[in-house]
Amino acid sequence: MPRTDAHKVTGATTYLADLLIPNVSHAAVVRSQCPHARLLHVDTAKAARVPGVHAILTGADLLENGVPLRYGPIIRDQPIVAWGRIRYAGEAIAAIAAAELSAAQEAASLIEIDYDPLPAVLTVDDALAPGAPRIHEALERTGIYIDLKDITPDPSRNLANVFRMTLGDPASVWPTAPVVSEGHYSLPPVQHYALEPHAVVASWEAGKLDIWASNHAPFFLRSELARLFGLRPEQVRIRVPYLGGGFGAKAYVTVEPLVVALARKAGRPVRLVLTPADIFSLVHTRHGAEVTVKLAADRTGCLLAAEIRCLYDTGAYADTGPRVAQKAGYTALGPYTVPNLAVESLSVYTNKVTAGAYRGYGVAQTAWAVEQQIDELARGLEMDPIDLRLRNLSDHAHSPYTDGGGIGASARQCLLKVRDLLAAPGPVGPGRGRGVALALKATVTPSLSRAKIRLDRDGVTILTGTIEKGQGAETTFCQIVSQALGIPLARVRVEPFDTEVAPYDQMTGSSRSTFSMGTALLRAAEDLQTRLRALAGDVLGVPPHHVALEGGDIVDTAHPERRVSWDALLERAGADGMYGEGVSDTSQVALPGPGQIASAFWMVAAGGAEVEIDRESGVVTTVRYVTAADAGKAINPVACEAQLEGSVMMGLGPTLFEQLVWEDGILMTDGLLTYTLPTMTHLPDLQVAVEELPDPNGPYGAKGIGEVAIVPVAPAIANAVRACSGIRPHALPMTPERMWRLFRSQKHADVAPDLGRHG
Repeated sequence: MPRTDAHKVTGATTYLADLLIPNVSHAAVVRSQCPHARLLHVDTAKAARVPGVHAILTGADLLENGVPLRYGPIIRDQPIVAWGRIRYAGEAIAAIAAAELSAAQEAASLIEIDYDPLPAVLTVDDALAPGAPRIHEALERTGIYIDLKDITPDPSRNLANVFRMTLGDPASVWPTAPVVSEGHYSLPPVQHYALEPHAVVASWEAGKLDIWASNHAPFFLRSELARLFGLRPEQVRIRVPYLGGGFGAKAYVTVEPLVVALARKAGRPVRLVLTPADIFSLVHTRHGAEVTVKLAADRTGCLLAAEIRCLYDTGAYADTGPRVAQKAGYTALGPYTVPNLAVESLSVYTNKVTAGAYRGYGVAQTAWAVEQQIDELARGLEMDPIDLRLRNLSDHAHSPYTDGGGIGASARQCLLKVRDLLAAPGPVGPGRGRGVALALKATVTPSLSRAKIRLDRDGVTILTGTIEKGQGAETTFCQIVSQALGIPLARVRVEPFDTEVAPYDQMTGSSRSTFSMGTALLRAAEDLQTRLRALAGDVLGVPPHHVALEGGDIVDTAHPERRVSWDALLERAGADGMYGEGVSDTSQVALPGPGQIASAFWMVAAGGAEVEIDRESGVVTTVRYVTAADAGKAINPVACEAQLEGSVMMGLGPTLFEQLVWEDGILMTDGLLTYTLPTMTHLPDLQVAVEELPDPNGPYGAKGIGEVAIVPVAPAIANAVRACSGIRPHALPMTPERMWRLFRSQKHADVAPDLGRHG
């Protein structure tokens, strides 16, 4: 079906930055130029004299009993504006509201700041070293989420969370294992950089807060703003226009509290649209990571033991870092079965910009390491790497995951599809190689979604807390309701998001919307059908179970000529409309058994890459890429294909050139002149396959597909590089300089290329 939000491509869509608010002030933010320091004094006198300045906000305005107001979804460790201490270069120190943006920016340039520099820790190894400077003295857990009740922050060791999982006894396996393979892998932080910049408009009126935000967790944002500013949730109204991309960057809380506080002080509406430099400093990144993998197998290729250690660089504040470490730790081994497993996954504070949710949610980091080490194990066994993967896919008997057999079936089908697509053109020639990788990702569990649909004379309106951010949720929801009620898609619409009318949804993320909100909508449609049948039965004089919905009419199934239109039915009932309501609560969908990990559904994908290498320049070119992912049931196949294409393209950047770079704790890649993003020119010949193994708990068998295809991109390309060059990349990105140095080291080491079983 065509997208219901196709008006985006005409320029007709109104994004938040297009919003015109009368009497609005424009905001600018002053950011720290020091990675770690005591904040001694902020002098605003010169800035206050700039004509048109309405208010200047500093940390002194946001104290409660002398302590800064702090926020965070898991640990409340982040002040709205820095007070007393700076924890990373780029942290907000002050904000200005003025009649014109130019005046706000001029005033920002005149604010004078006195620092007392402190030693900074800029890597996870430095942060964990004995005697390392402490970034936080004490940490307050929020206790909001059931799945995070066991997080274990340790400020004395600069840890936001320590996650450990052990199955069997891996230590007993290593001394006698026939084959052992071990490797260490690194990834730097990267930025999401959605096309739409982050923007906020906040207005106070009669003790109530009205806010427009580019945010895809608006109910959490509402509760957090209410807590911070002493309001009841119903006193906070949040509206979200269309989002121009999110990928995790616009979840939970970013700069909204700062704008709200500035609007309160200014006594008028305030508008902030982040500049590119602001985005790189004030919006969280994807976690950089250090990952060590050790695998053991018998001579037939069956895995005997695995040991995985992940150090996630969560930056100065926790944000969702504790959950990233936990969720990625759960699935660190991917879709494989092993009787002995030890995982340690740490969320580590450093004096860098905060890291948080990013498409793939920490799984790309572990898969980068594990999927390469699987290939190395295959070489040690002289096995085809695809055969080794197939041999070790999870099953019901030994999987640590709920639905282990389903995971294995999905992974097998996706991997075989990728194998066939990759091999279809025939063998590769010199200088080219092929590689594959698999991915497994959970969804946040438990989670709650509520939906409401309204039938009136114009058709059906969907009221939902899900945010349309380009993923196509609006179209999918219209399809689900259209199918359930038997009415044309043109008669179904989605109400723009507004907390005053939208029912609760936990968040738009974790690829959960089609599954969770789709299920709630399906139940809302069933509820509406029940109400309609009861009313129509009275009108037609037949039992409700003899009534059917057919193209906007209610029909007597025994005598199809006897029918009544919805309009006539509403007229008869004396009502302007009728409602149906539905709920999806995944706490009961996948109850874990002893030693099992629960997820309402599991996302599985395979990727395959064909690369070409220029040894003289170090350039790695991805010539072809193929991917397959299990959608459960593709409600909109074209949209599913587009999600896979977008995931692959987003994965190419961090694989080949994207990276955030610091010098002495100062971020050097702080804009689009210094930070490279993938464009259409980087896209290889791309094939995507949407596999369908229906999920019994999803609407019409559907489940999420939006994130998982990004995960295999980097390891598949790395495995292809290894296949044609004999060189194993251990660090991302695979820039020409880094690869040139690796190829030069190969020349001197006289290493013969290993072309692999597939050439």
